[in-house]
Amino acid sequence: MRETIVRVEDVAPISHREGMALAQAEYERFTDVLEQLQPGDWSKQTVCKDWNVKQLVAHVLGFAESNASFRVFVSGMRHGKKRSAEKGYDHFIHGMNEVQVEERQHLTPAELTCRWAETWPKALRGRKRFPPFMRPVPIEFG
Repeated sequence: MRETIVRVEDVAPISHREGMALAQAEYERFTDVLEQLQPGDWSKQTVCKDWNVKQLVAHVLGFAESNASFRVFVSGMRHGKKRSAEKGYDHFIHGMNEVQVEERQHLTPAELTCRWAETWPKALRGRKRFPPFMRPVPIEFG
């Protein structure tokens, strides 16, 4: 077997169209995973040390709802910044993630799954419509 080394600088960036095709595949695969979860799986710990499966799904749903609705995004960002300041987090995204989980903690696994199925196509449309001039704006995460 022959190894080929490719420098990361030589890898061309993906196009927006390719990125959105990958996003759709990601959403569809996540849907497949949700449909395979058994009742006992929802309380299992994830690699995210503070979250179990249900909390992680609540976060992913919250982020998708932010992609689907600019109003939800702005609200989450506002609450996330406030939470981050209160808790001394190094970036607003940590507070935003925490708020996403808290706002959806009352949902049952069936409700999370149903809401995900309704939300992800809207989230994909929202991501596709994200203004081209904003796409290359870098966001520092501390």
